[in-house]
Amino acid sequence: MISGQRIISGRGIMTMSFLAIIMASCNQPAPSGGNPAPEQVPPAADAIVYVNSDTLLAKYQFFKDLQAELEKQGKSLESQVSSRTGNFQKQVSNYQQNAATMTPGERQSTEQNLGKAQQELQAFQQKVSQDLMKAEQDANDKLHSKVQAFLQEYAGLNDYKFVLTYSRSNNAVLFADSTLDVTDEVLNGLNAAYAKEKK
Repeated sequence: MISGQRIISGRGIMTMSFLAIIMASCNQPAPSGGNPAPEQVPPAADAIVYVNSDTLLAKYQFFKDLQAELEKQGKSLESQVSSRTGNFQKQVSNYQQNAATMTPGERQSTEQNLGKAQQELQAFQQKVSQDLMKAEQDANDKLHSKVQAFLQEYAGLNDYKFVLTYSRSNNAVLFADSTLDVTDEVLNGLNAAYAKEKK
């Protein structure tokens, strides 16, 4: 018997890996696109700063919009899976209730049809899962591109060699001096650029 499966789970729909994307070198060319120029601040002596990825994801409007879009898509697909699963279970229940009054030929034909319906349902569930995975990957790629492009420009303007990431859930960084935290500046710049794009 096939049971409906949970397709999405709230805010866990997107698991971002910022260790790979929040790193920029000032030697990389700054992108052109008419976005608002990031605010220029005095560079740190060691030319290394960091961004709190927890704060960035919580307050970056582009990420929140992506997340809302994925959740909407996930709920729609989950509803379709649930509906198809319910219909299949009704067919199985109906067969079980009437099997005793069926001829052997009718039972065989019904069981074959149910087997085909089960295979189709499983294929649909798999397709839904693949579609959501692709949508999530596309969203990750969009987020990566926007953050990376902004940080390349930001690092170049401020003569930073590296913009690293810090997160409470990642113990790779055990301590980070708050004077090197540029999260607010980066977040303000990203949100300003996104607001301009939406106009």
